[in-house]
Amino acid sequence: MTERDPAASAIPRFSVTRPVTVMMILLTIIVVGYISFRRIPLALYPDGFEGNQLYIGVSYPNASARDVEEKISRKIEDIVGTVPNVKKVYSYSRSGYSNVRVEFQTGTNLKNAYALLSDRMDRVKPDLPNDVDRIWVNRWDQNDSPIMNIIAGLPVGMTDAFYRIDTFVKPALQRIEGVGNVDIWGIQTPQVQVDLVDERLRAHRVDVSAMINNLRNQNFALSGGYVFEGGRKIYVRSLGRFESVEEIAALIVDPERRLRLSDVANVGFRLPKRDWMFRVDGQPAVGIQVTRESTGNIERISRDVRAALGDLEKLPPLAGIKFNIYFDQGKEVRESINHLEEAGLWGGLFAAILIYIFLRAPRMTGILTLSIPLSLLCTLIVLYFI
Repeated sequence: MTERDPAASAIPRFSVTRPVTVMMILLTIIVVGYISFRRIPLALYPDGFEGNQLYIGVSYPNASARDVEEKISRKIEDIVGTVPNVKKVYSYSRSGYSNVRVEFQTGTNLKNAYALLSDRMDRVKPDLPNDVDRIWVNRWDQNDSPIMNIIAGLPVGMTDAFYRIDTFVKPALQRIEGVGNVDIWGIQTPQVQVDLVDERLRAHRVDVSAMINNLRNQNFALSGGYVFEGGRKIYVRSLGRFESVEEIAALIVDPERRLRLSDVANVGFRLPKRDWMFRVDGQPAVGIQVTRESTGNIERISRDVRAALGDLEKLPPLAGIKFNIYFDQGKEVRESINHLEEAGLWGGLFAAILIYIFLRAPRMTGILTLSIPLSLLCTLIVLYFI
């Protein structure tokens, strides 16, 4: 005759002798589990998912692709090779920009690799051209990827689309809880353009490099400390910023001959020359990207943004603008959750059928079947509080 383990029979004995306590525990699990189910953040990828790659970006304005490759990409490739655990290095050079992708061995700590790679970029920077202002070292983060891409179709003849989108649409979307940033694409804004005339430069023998430096140095705001007057502390600032296009055109570029910038260049405030088009169905459009905060609930942000776009279309300043969503990560999350729920229901049904076939006891089958959703609720509770 074998002896029973007291610990093995403690739970059944407690459940029989304390039915009210057991029912209260089950109700607590159900209530807390439901609250966790409603409040737990939803995302397409788990937090901490970062892959094994880092990216290096270097801007080299007004340089050809060959110059970018010879003066930047190759030097970066050489010094990246000194970083431990590097598996492969891919470089892409185009006019004015160099992009290098570094792939590391599986299991490499990307935080340490990021620090080492940043250190190597600081070392190689003195060997790069002087026009290189900054080297970007980035790693992929799911929070940097937009969760929604929106297209705003513009009516024909609208010339102030950027002002309307930036004034009404962008602030409305940024106020939504969980939204981190809203970016606008596809609209050109007027710029102050200085078009140098080669014939005038040659005729007046103007040093273009000195003229550019002079133009940069004339546009500044410098703190000058403070003074006391009449018992008051007054801060002093030296302002040298340009206030109008006329001031820029009247800038003296040659003090000896009193030569102004307008004498050797055409200065104007206008739209830059368009070398790209942003259209949807053949009509002008604007692209809007919505990025979430690190703790934002993607599914909730998606619902709130859709509701906000419906309200924005009714505003008089935005009359004629139609918003269309062509990528919504929240929709993908909802579809994934729906598929998971459907698979769970079918799995629970087949599990109940198999249990009944073996036990032939409806009551015991019901008890075992109910343990499946209770186990899921316990899992959700643990995940929510973690």
